[in-house]
Amino acid sequence: HMRDVEDELDFKSKQLQNSESTHMKLEAELVKRQGELEKIESLDTKINQELEQIEAKMKRYEDEIATKFDRISDIQALGSSKMRDLEARKKNLDERSSSFKQQVSFLKLRCDSRKQQLEDDEHAQNLASQEAKIKQFGQQLHFLSTFIRSKTAESNYEGDMANCLSLADQLNKLLVERKAGSN
Repeated sequence: HMRDVEDELDFKSKQLQNSESTHMKLEAELVKRQGELEKIESLDTKINQELEQIEAKMKRYEDEIATKFDRISDIQALGSSKMRDLEARKKNLDERSSSFKQQVSFLKLRCDSRKQQLEDDEHAQNLASQEAKIKQFGQQLHFLSTFIRSKTAESNYEGDMANCLSLADQLNKLLVERKAGSN
């Protein structure tokens, strides 16, 4: 009967390890996706800054063109082309950002679902209960073995017995030597 309980405990331990492994992989995937989302959001900020800088440069260039050059239409076309390219890039990154947000949200829901399944699983609950019992038995075992060692050390008479036997041997030798010397 104890073997069945141990087998069941091993099986449940493996199930728990598998669940924890899956949970850790999902957590790692979530962290990875959040990192990618942060990178995309920082790129969005950089693009906005670039757009602002380009708009400022365009204004300065337009002023220079109006006063120094006669190629206004060429430079305007170049600036407009660059603006369109950057806006298209921003739109693309916004779409990717939205996609990543959805993926992160989905992974988070999946992770929460797995956590809830693990909490609701009767086997997992039984396993947690048995682990608590094993922990309690381990604590009791440690306490009792410490207690036994301390009591054994208190009642250790072997050293005293060896000393007494040694003294008795020495006394016997002295008595034998005295008897031999008196004869």
